[in-house]
Amino acid sequence: MGGGAEEQPRLVPDVRVRRLRLDSEDDKTLCEGFDCGQEEWEHQVSDFIIRKIWLPGRDPEHTLVAIEAEAGALLGFGAWKHQTVELPQRPEPVAVVRVCYFGVALEFKGAVDADGHKWASRLYSTLEDDARAHESSTPDMPFELFCDRRNERGLRFWTSEARAFEVIGPGALELLRLVRVPPT
Repeated sequence: MGGGAEEQPRLVPDVRVRRLRLDSEDDKTLCEGFDCGQEEWEHQVSDFIIRKIWLPGRDPEHTLVAIEAEAGALLGFGAWKHQTVELPQRPEPVAVVRVCYFGVALEFKGAVDADGHKWASRLYSTLEDDARAHESSTPDMPFELFCDRRNERGLRFWTSEARAFEVIGPGALELLRLVRVPPT
């Protein structure tokens, strides 16, 4: 029984979400110090936004960045792209929106806005809206992602009632495959 008061989430009143500009040195600099933690999967997420996304010749994802307005710090990011995959519940391959990477900086994990809404949830909602608005998306298009099975916080986030992803099987190595199919 702890005895101490429960820690209050960090209040971050103003965040701007916008598309990452791969041709911008300012955006590359913004991402250079991103750190979402020390676990193996957190290193992989950080490496994506620091290094991998900037490699020449890649088929780029649609990447949104959330920037804390006062200090200009990178709060988090989300990257998505369309993919054609096989799903257990579908007889033929189907187009999906794959959430390739999604990360929140360590210092902003659990951060809330002035109304108490978590910024991670708001960032994901913006990512989903961005993907749904894309000309190649359809209203019935499923969303797919992979989450490290050891990432309890991430699995709680994705499988929560608000996001409603379901684990549909293993992925490679330590990954679990999650999908959310919109209601019909």
